[in-house]
Amino acid sequence: MANVKSGAYRDVIIDRCLQNRRGYSTQEIFDKCNAALERRNETPITALNTIRNDILAIENRWHIEVEQIRSGREIRYRYKDPHFSIYNNPLNENEIAQLSEAVSLLRRFEGMPGFGWVEEMSAHLQATVSASPEPVIGFDENKELKGTSFFTPLFKSITNKQALSITCKRMFL
Repeated sequence: MANVKSGAYRDVIIDRCLQNRRGYSTQEIFDKCNAALERRNETPITALNTIRNDILAIENRWHIEVEQIRSGREIRYRYKDPHFSIYNNPLNENEIAQLSEAVSLLRRFEGMPGFGWVEEMSAHLQATVSASPEPVIGFDENKELKGTSFFTPLFKSITNKQALSITCKRMFL
């Protein structure tokens, strides 16, 4: 069974190794990952194939080429692009849209006691994803609110500035 529990953390370690121009062997990456996992009191990996599969997954996920350099009997791995890192990749349009939605939802908590960090974080995220912070929607509390299933499509239409035709039916009880 694959060791996926610490996969994201292993990606951080492997990314650092692949950035090094001399390259790292599978065994060296394996040792570095296990040392880092042990410092975090996590279960170490037991197979070199885990590292090989992680490198392949990074190549496929990020559409980047990892070079294999033969050095004597061992093979060393490094990014073909010396300036690449999976953590320096620019955001695509879909990721920017998702972050913008997250920022709008975080703004709901602004001003509430104990949530001062939200203002700081939402301002930083908003500055990161957009040049002009513009509020899209405001919230009030209503425990008897109905029609929340329409929120996401309406929110997306508002943020994408798409015109909608809406018919409202008033229901009397």
